[in-house]
Amino acid sequence: MTDHPAQELAPAEDFDDFFTRTLPRLLAVARMACRDWHDAEDLVQEAYLRAFRSWHRVRGYGNPEAWLHTVLRYLIWARSKNRAREHELRAALPVPRDSTPEETALASVVLEALDKLPPRQRAAIVLQCRYGMRQKEIAAELGVRRSTVAVSVRNARHSLEKLLELAPDREVGVEDELVSSVAWAGARRDALTAALRATGNWLSDAVADSPAAAQRVRAAVAGAAIRAAR
Repeated sequence: MTDHPAQELAPAEDFDDFFTRTLPRLLAVARMACRDWHDAEDLVQEAYLRAFRSWHRVRGYGNPEAWLHTVLRYLIWARSKNRAREHELRAALPVPRDSTPEETALASVVLEALDKLPPRQRAAIVLQCRYGMRQKEIAAELGVRRSTVAVSVRNARHSLEKLLELAPDREVGVEDELVSSVAWAGARRDALTAALRATGNWLSDAVADSPAAAQRVRAAVAGAAIRAAR
């Protein structure tokens, strides 16, 4: 499986092409942060709706996808603060066509472990893993204390290492617990980071191979846009 780094896009790209190209990465992050595909799709729908409403401005940015992911990070964190621990059943995972049984098994185990975390811990470690942001950067962007992010990441990391039966990586520093798939080149691969990174890539491939997910999000965004225009 391959990495899925965010890419620059030409300002002339229309919204439909932008949606098609960026959805797998965006929905993969949201699904890692949520226990259920439906919740993940809700967050992604809201992010795309905000992009659609301001597309005349957003399309001219140097990297509209980066703007979209910033919106998603806000939505994930807000959801983690305002929602109690979930107990709903998870929807079945779509499986990428080219994934191996080992890759699918790892992704399932990692998602099950993430499901056991409190929402804030899950959000913090997913944001840091997938975006390679330092704790102080996450705190500044989200308007929270760095200590809030640090405690959430530390507790999440401890729980995940225990649940996944991984040896704790004592070399990981306070500011560098995780690196993302975007900033992966040359980074030291601790076991937890590798597992989370592989799961994110597996999910991106699953979304790309699942037209139903794209159709649901696209229909929801279109419906909301029509209602807003009335």
